[in-house]
Amino acid sequence: MQAILVTGGTGTLGRAVVRCLVEGEGAAVAAEVGAGGAAGVAGAGAGAGAGVEGATGVAEAGADAEGAAVAAEAADAGVEVDGEREIRVLSRRPLPSGVSASRLGSGTSGTSGAPDPSAGRPSGANEPPVGLPGTPYRHLVGDLLNGDGVDAAVRGVRAIVHCASMNGKDDVLATRNLIDAVRRSGGRPHLVYISIVGIDAIPLPYYRAKLAAERLVMESGLPWSILRATQFHDLLATVFAYQRWLPVTLAVKGFRFQPVDVRDVAARLAGLALGEPAGKVPDMGGPQVRDIRDLAATYDRAYGRRRRVVCLRVPGGIARGFASGANLVPDHRVGTTTFDDFVARERERERGNRQGKGKAAGRVRGVRGPGAEK
Repeated sequence: MQAILVTGGTGTLGRAVVRCLVEGEGAAVAAEVGAGGAAGVAGAGAGAGAGVEGATGVAEAGADAEGAAVAAEAADAGVEVDGEREIRVLSRRPLPSGVSASRLGSGTSGTSGAPDPSAGRPSGANEPPVGLPGTPYRHLVGDLLNGDGVDAAVRGVRAIVHCASMNGKDDVLATRNLIDAVRRSGGRPHLVYISIVGIDAIPLPYYRAKLAAERLVMESGLPWSILRATQFHDLLATVFAYQRWLPVTLAVKGFRFQPVDVRDVAARLAGLALGEPAGKVPDMGGPQVRDIRDLAATYDRAYGRRRRVVCLRVPGGIARGFASGANLVPDHRVGTTTFDDFVARERERERGNRQGKGKAAGRVRGVRGPGAEK
């Protein structure tokens, strides 16, 4: 049986990639690529943390800031395809006891998600996800920084989707350790790497690390594909959310973004993993290029905040890089989910979570909670 390994499989992008593989969306993309060549994959790159840290003073999307909730939601999983393939998920987080594999990949619309209170059945070592009877899956605990567990994870795989990100120089170490483990295994899997649009033109330290990691992939001697994408919707939403207690929303003058939905990027990565190595594929961006002031105002309106967006001038090469549009790929607009759509979807999800928590609290206390049935 051949396997596909997803590193960072409990992160936002990793969960979405596994979800695409489980549901077969990646196979559809792979077929498209097979028909039209690498150009059929409208490149990708959504930095698993593509950020504006230095320029905005906000740390890279606190992807999975609610670590415990995310780990609980992102159960291990895999799926057999034609009886010949399994999905492996590599994470530093062990699978919490009592987590249902049916939750794998859910909650990819945000940076984290709460586990479903009703999905609390025990998850054993070989327990199939709900709705996928007999499907093999494996959750592997390993650390790409010190190499623990990585040799076992890569053994016998035919493809690796490298989504794990350390948000800095450790990305280089993690990628090197992954490649070294593959070499020790004696295999030659197809290594698919997710990167970020504009990393060779914007001197952000994190971007330099991603660029160095790209070089490791290209010089690894392994079959490879690299997909660069623009920032996720999640990242910009996180930047604005961090400012919710300020009297105004701060932004950087002249910055424009082309945010993309994590699920669109995940589908491209899954398609690449199921296809032949394609080298550097075309960059991938979201459906709209928009000024950061407009994006901030959209976010504030969605959350009922009536306040000004104040744009500041920021000096330096990082700001010049973003202001020049190096982070944009207007000729490669992919997907149909706009930032407005994403924010509306997130608001609806949050309302649902609050309702669910209210009902659960009511049941526990023996009284009706907010939103409980009458």
